Amino acid sequence: MAGAGTRRLVISSTPSASDPNDLPDPRFRLLVGIIKSLMRPAYDEIVDVARIVRESAADWTIVRVSLLNSGPGSGNVQTGYLGRRQIGARISRADLASFMLNQASDRTWLRKAPAVSN
Repeated sequence: MAGAGTRRLVISSTPSASDPNDLPDPRFRLLVGIIKSLMRPAYDEIVDVARIVRESAADWTIVRVSLLNSGPGSGNVQTGYLGRRQIGARISRADLASFMLNQASDRTWLRKAPAVSN
């Protein structure tokens, strides 16, 4: 990225990539626990990728999503952190894609890792 002069990086991840702004939330703790128990290599990779991105010099945003569905885009995307009653567990693929594309020019979540849902 540096060689190409690209600074902005927007990636999708999961709640397994925890954020210091998260509070305890039993729903997400259960989901992450299942992934950690049944799919440990995937869990470890999610955590490692988030760490590498956070340590980079890029202008990054890590968009954390739990469960995707194929419903139509609603234009209603909730953003925030886990455990604050801001975020549900599901989001449509259309709304996730729209949110992520908007991050290319929106600096609201620069160097942050919001969770998103509908």
